[in-house]
Amino acid sequence: MIQALASIVGESDFRLGCPVSVVALEMGAESERLRQACASAFESWIAPTAALLEADGVGAEESRSLATAVVSMIEGAVIVSRATRSVQPLLSAADIVADLIGRRATEGATR
Repeated sequence: MIQALASIVGESDFRLGCPVSVVALEMGAESERLRQACASAFESWIAPTAALLEADGVGAEESRSLATAVVSMIEGAVIVSRATRSVQPLLSAADIVADLIGRRATEGATR
């Protein structure tokens, strides 16, 4: 998924990214309604990611924490990719996310 996102960002000449992060950064402090909408959007990515991790044997609390970190890493990587006009931050995030999830899933399976 992150590699597909990197392709989208790169092929758009670094114009496309996550509109939710843009709104959160620009208007989140100005409008409680927009802040809540952004929080809901992020939650709509975090919750199913946590559910997948939990289904792979990662504990519920750890799944939620890991899912939040993964979404945060991806969002940050999109911003850095656009600023540097390079997909490398996204590709680096993909590698780290895969490694982190793989380790956590393995740890959960051995418990």
